[in-house]
Amino acid sequence: MGKIRPKRIIEGWKNHLTGKIPEFSELRYETCMSCEHKTQIVGGHICGICKCPLKAKTKVADEVCPVNNWHDIKEFPEQGLAVRIHDAEKVYISVEGEKIVIEYVDDLILNSNPNTSKFKFSLINLRGDYDEFDINEIDVELLKAKICSCFEIRYTKNKIGDGDSLDITAMYNTKIPGEIHKHLSLVTNVGLYKILFKGNVIEE
Repeated sequence: MGKIRPKRIIEGWKNHLTGKIPEFSELRYETCMSCEHKTQIVGGHICGICKCPLKAKTKVADEVCPVNNWHDIKEFPEQGLAVRIHDAEKVYISVEGEKIVIEYVDDLILNSNPNTSKFKFSLINLRGDYDEFDINEIDVELLKAKICSCFEIRYTKNKIGDGDSLDITAMYNTKIPGEIHKHLSLVTNVGLYKILFKGNVIEE
């Protein structure tokens, strides 16, 4: 990670000082406090890798852990694009090689309301945080999102500027029984990114 984003850290301090505690921040902070890269300084702790103050960093939705340890957000390795889940009680996120995996926490019930399978996640453009990307390589355009017709994918814009995010909603057809193992291919102007959706649909 190259650059520290003052705007994001200021947002984190604002949240901290005003007592605004996002639901994801407590578990993030616990993870950081048990991390080998945590460094103690006067007045608190910083990340030993990115040098950000942990009390602020963990309270910013679109911040990432430089070693991908946080429970709700993962970055495609060295690509400057991250994925953050909004429904941690419904799905969890991990990294397998060069792809990101989003898996349902609980089994889905066959023929149940499709809304029970719906979850939201964000694509976050962090390419401007890296020194190796030229200015014309930073912005991301989502040209196409391809997946099996058993999933419905919705998003309202396709351009992600430097430091911005794009929200995507996914919903599975719960009339289809069995294992869910489907790749969402995100075709962008800067490359192809894959997210694997996993889960099970069972009879009640």
